[in-house]
Amino acid sequence: MRSLILDRHRKARVWLGELPDAAYLADRTIGFTVPTAAPGSGSQHVAAIELMTPLGGRIMYALVGGHFTPDQSGVLEVSVDVTNMRTGRPFAGSLVQSIDDVCVGLLAEYVDGVVEGVHSAIESNDRISGRLVIDCAAHGAVGSSIVAFRGVTRSLVRLFSSVGLDPDDAELMSVFVRSDTRRG
Repeated sequence: MRSLILDRHRKARVWLGELPDAAYLADRTIGFTVPTAAPGSGSQHVAAIELMTPLGGRIMYALVGGHFTPDQSGVLEVSVDVTNMRTGRPFAGSLVQSIDDVCVGLLAEYVDGVVEGVHSAIESNDRISGRLVIDCAAHGAVGSSIVAFRGVTRSLVRLFSSVGLDPDDAELMSVFVRSDTRRG
């Protein structure tokens, strides 16, 4: 796990080749495909990103992770595991542990953010194809939103598509794009 301090006092943690203890049992799985311009290459990747973004007197928070297997199909096939448990088990040691109650799981109310994040990442970098499974996530009782999950998912897809297996901090920082904070 690598910790990063980003612009505007944002903090991130990135897991490469491993996932944090935020796996959960899905109540259902949502799947979709996105056409891409180029076939993927390489081997399977496992990664997760946790992001905390301060916004004046409040914070945005999300953690998303999973498995990516590149292929030559020219499409990104995405599976998102969703849970209905609003108060799942606590995610210990989160970036916001002193100011928010964080639980493991991806709630249905945040799935649109995950879908938007995938599409946004593909629009800016369509050099990815294969299978992406989102099965690791955590949400805050107060700080999570569609916007928070859109931003962290966009960064995760960019991580899978553009960063090598042993990136330096500058390469990791390049996957983070400023989230649109106009909607919450």
